[in-house]
Parts: sequence; C-alpha cells; structure tokens
Amino acid sequence: MGYYLNLGASAKDVQKLLGGMPNSRAKQISKQITINFLKNELFKFLLKSDEIDKLVRLFQFHNEQNLLDLYYKKKPAIIVYSHLGTNLASTVGLYKLGIRVFIIQPRNYFNHTKLIDFLQTPNIHGRKNTPYILKNAYNHLENNGFVLISVDGFVGESAIWLNFLQRKYPFQRGIASLHRLTGAPIIPVSVEWTDKNNLIDFIVHDQITVPPSRKISAIKFDELVTTKIAKWLEEKIVSTPHQIRLNQLSKYLFRSQS
Repeated sequence: MGYYLNLGASAKDVQKLLGGMPNSRAKQISKQITINFLKNELFKFLLKSDEIDKLVRLFQFHNEQNLLDLYYKKKPAIIVYSHLGTNLASTVGLYKLGIRVFIIQPRNYFNHTKLIDFLQTPNIHGRKNTPYILKNAYNHLENNGFVLISVDGFVGESAIWLNFLQRKYPFQRGIASLHRLTGAPIIPVSVEWTDKNNLIDFIVHDQITVPPSRKISAIKFDELVTTKIAKWLEEKIVSTPHQIRLNQLSKYLFRSQS
C-alpha cells in the first residue's frame, strides 16, 4: 500500500531484492521504476479507453517471426510473460501481430475494448476457477491454439518453491503441466519500455523445453521446466532491474522466503 501512497519505489527495497548494489545505482533504478509505473498507468488508461490504435504505434518487434511461423503453421504454443515492463502490453502486441490467444488473465482488464473480441478470454472471475481455466487452456493447445500466461502471477496451492534472487520464491506449476501434457513449446516474451523514446520493445525469446522422459516423474519434470522458467525470469530481472513493475517489487520481496 505504501508504494501507491508514496508513488515511488524504495532504493532500499531494490538493494534488498538484488543485493550488493551501490546506493547510487539503487536510487537510479528505483527512480526509473517509478517513472515506468506512471507510464504503465497511462497505458492502462488508454487501453480501457479503447485507444488501442494509438497504443500499437508504440511497439517495436524483435524476433516476432518465431511466433508467426508457429501460428501460421497452426502449431500450439504457450507464450509466457512476466510482470516486467508493462505486462498488459503483451496482449496489445499480439493484437498488432494478428495472433489470437487464449489468455489466462482477469477478463475485466479488457471489457469494453477491441481486445475482448480478438482475444479468447475465459468468461470467468476469481482464482478458485483456476483448474477449470487450465483445463480450457489444455483443450485450446490440443486444438493447436496459442495460450498466454504469466510466469510470476497467482501460484495457487501447488506452488513450486525455487531458488530465485538468492531466496526461495513460489512459482506456479500450471505452465509446466501444460507443456508436459501437450508438448507445446514454451516461448517467453518480454515487453519493455525503451530507455529513451518511450516506445515499447516486444521481444520474443528462445523456446524453453525439456525433453520428455519416462525415467522421471511428472512432479520432477514440472520442477525442471519451472526451474528453467525461473532462471529466464531471474536473468531478465538482473539485466533490466528498472523494468520491474512497482507493485511486483513488493511481491518479489514479500512472497519470498529467506
């Protein structure tokens, strides 16, 4: 709550999360996190005001052909994103590319916007329905569709606790389970504010996969996949800490165990 009242990130919390950082560097990062928070609020306002045609002009795409090739070949894919940069922009970027996805995200983000007709969003509210949503996501992948899901959002009761930023942090099992059951590749995307011109970089990263094996259990397989996802996210945070969203900074700290 204090983050929103003060409208600013704390240099002390940046140091606590990343460790071993000079105070001057932490202050610089915390200032940029605060600036990006204001940009994200404006982005959210324009999205809810149905100004999508203005928002798509902000995007610069990188390696997007990797996604488009799968999409046009009607191959399934699990697109994963994190709460770095402006996470809602991942949907707008996919809209710009013409890629329809089944999105695991609260529907109220997109009510009364053009995205509601473009995205395949479950008409479900509340986290208690997560198993039902994942079942629908599974069916969508089996029909060679795309699914969009965050790697650092709601985790549920079956969380996998992993080493992350020198602490234990919970990650959801659902992404790994969908990968194990369908064989669909996991493709991370990051959507980041550029440092100079207030544009948005939509970056498609290398696939995350673990070869299936009868020698390991489903639980172990899910843990291996989730560990790879956590490593990708950790590397992104360390390399671009100023992209951490303001509210997510507190979650990374307070959800974790020392």
